[in-house]
Amino acid sequence: MLVKNRIHRIAALFQAIAAAAVLAIALPGIQARAAHSLPDTSFTQVPGSDIWTSPQVSAQEAYNDTVYWLLTPQNVRDRLLNDNVRIYLISKKDETLTAGILASIGDSRIGVGGLTTHPVYNRYIYQSTGALAYVTRKSDGMIEIQTDLPGTTVADSLRLLHEIGHYCDSAAGGATGTLLAISSTPEWKNYYNTYASQILRTSTYSAVPNLYSASECWADAFKLAYAAPASLQAISPDLYNYVTAQVAAIPSVGPGTER
Repeated sequence: MLVKNRIHRIAALFQAIAAAAVLAIALPGIQARAAHSLPDTSFTQVPGSDIWTSPQVSAQEAYNDTVYWLLTPQNVRDRLLNDNVRIYLISKKDETLTAGILASIGDSRIGVGGLTTHPVYNRYIYQSTGALAYVTRKSDGMIEIQTDLPGTTVADSLRLLHEIGHYCDSAAGGATGTLLAISSTPEWKNYYNTYASQILRTSTYSAVPNLYSASECWADAFKLAYAAPASLQAISPDLYNYVTAQVAAIPSVGPGTER
C-alpha cells in the first residue's frame, strides 16, 4: 500500500509538471533563465572538457560525468564547444536548481535533475521527469546537472548523456532549422513504436510510462548507445546502427558558429 500511494504521489507530481509545460508553451515571450544563480567565477573547468563544477561537487561525481563526456562522440563534443554550450555540474550542497518558468507557477514541489538549452533555435528545453517546455531564449545554451543528491532521491546516474542526447536531437537540424530533428522523423517514430517498451525498461521513466515520448526515448537510446551499447544492440542491432549513424552525421560545427 505504501508503494502504491508513493507511485500515485509521483504520478500526480509528474502530471503537474506536464501541466506546467503546457502553460509555458502558451507564453512564447518569456525569456528563460538558467536554473542556477551561482556566478561563473564559482565554477572550475574540468581540464580537457566542457564541464564546469561548482565548489562542492564531489570528486566521484566529477569523475563520472567526465567519463560520460569522454564517451560522447568527438563530433558531438566539438559541436557543444562550437555552439558555446557549457555543461554545469551544480552540487546540491552549493545550490538547488530551480526552473524559473515553473517556479512562477508556484509549485515548489518540482525538482530539477537536468536541463538542456539549445542556443541554435533560441529555445529553452526544460527536462525533468518527462516534461518539455519551450520559450524564447537570447543567450548561449547550457546543460545543467544537479549532483550530490541525497540518497532518498532517485536520479538517473547517466542523466548527462541523456541530456546530451536531447541536445543532439536539435543540433542535427541546424542546417534546416528543425527542432527535435531526429525524434520527430517518421523513421524514429517507427523505431519508437517498435522498441519504446524495451527502452523504457532501462529508463527512470518506467515509473510513469504515460509520460514517455519519442524525444525522451531518443535521449535514452542515445544514452544506451554510448554508455551501454551491448544493451541497445540486444534490443535491436538495427536500432543501434540507426542511432549511431544519426549522431555521426551531426556536423561538428553548426551554421553560423564557425570559429
